[in-house]
Amino acid sequence: KLKFQDVFIEPRVIHGLRYPWGWSWHYLDAAYAPRITGLILDGNTFKLNLRPGKKVGDTIEYDFMPKFSDITIENNAITFEVDSGFKIDLYRELGSNRIHIYGGLGINYPGREIPIALVDPLQSHCELITNLFGPETRTTILDHNDSIPEIDLIDSIASPQLFLILKEMNYNSENLYAEAIINVLGQSDTTPSSLHHGIQIEKEILSRLGIDTSSIAIYDGSGLSRFNRITPLAMIKLLYALYHSRYRDHFLAMLPYGGKGTLWYRFKQEGPKVRCKTGTIYGVSCLSGYLLDEKRKIAFTIMINDYLKDRKSIERWQEYLCRRFLTP
Repeated sequence: KLKFQDVFIEPRVIHGLRYPWGWSWHYLDAAYAPRITGLILDGNTFKLNLRPGKKVGDTIEYDFMPKFSDITIENNAITFEVDSGFKIDLYRELGSNRIHIYGGLGINYPGREIPIALVDPLQSHCELITNLFGPETRTTILDHNDSIPEIDLIDSIASPQLFLILKEMNYNSENLYAEAIINVLGQSDTTPSSLHHGIQIEKEILSRLGIDTSSIAIYDGSGLSRFNRITPLAMIKLLYALYHSRYRDHFLAMLPYGGKGTLWYRFKQEGPKVRCKTGTIYGVSCLSGYLLDEKRKIAFTIMINDYLKDRKSIERWQEYLCRRFLTP
């Protein structure tokens, strides 16, 4: 087992807000919207495993990993009759890792692993390091005024290529990746990383592409903020510019297509003829990308706000529109 006297956590690559403006309260325990930090491990989440009890009426069984000491579970869920399926509601108390489980599971349900966002990822990472290297290891989270002693580089890990990170981000709507990227987008030798600087860089890029940014509001990198605004015309101009740029092939390869990524249950018959990105928050469903067939290439965007119908019916209507423009 490796032994270290000191371990320093460097979180200062990310500055500013814990959560961007316009995020909803119900995001706070969601694995798709974890707190963004300079050090990210396991998506800044822990895994809660749920399975039915031994007989109908028993409380369900649970386990979680890693075994962080500040996680407590209030289990109020019970085991239902055969074929009752998954009927679980989870609630994490504000400002703590205390989780309440309500509802239940059918007795023949196979179980499910649910990732839950950590309330303070850096403190949890400290505990993880202590458990890994032993209690004699001092773990320090560096603050903005801290410095570390002279050290010799023994080894390092290089991240995957940015193209692969962006492809994963788009294919599976990895919001944490998007928030991390926009936070470091504006970083330079003289400018610290921040969400504000990242948004400035994004708007500068859009302006260079001939897009009027006065009608655009950007509050985060993922699109989860309800304050974000963009017009369909601006989106089409962006898609057109990217298609006619030297990055076209790379950009198309980053977009999910029918039957893959967030489109895994959509456009299965059309496959690569439909390459587009979904955009979904409560009451909002958007679809933007390209329709590509043998005769023509179409950039499209469909933005639906404040809908009251169920999401699946909205998605079916979007798919109907796209198919109308594909060559029979």
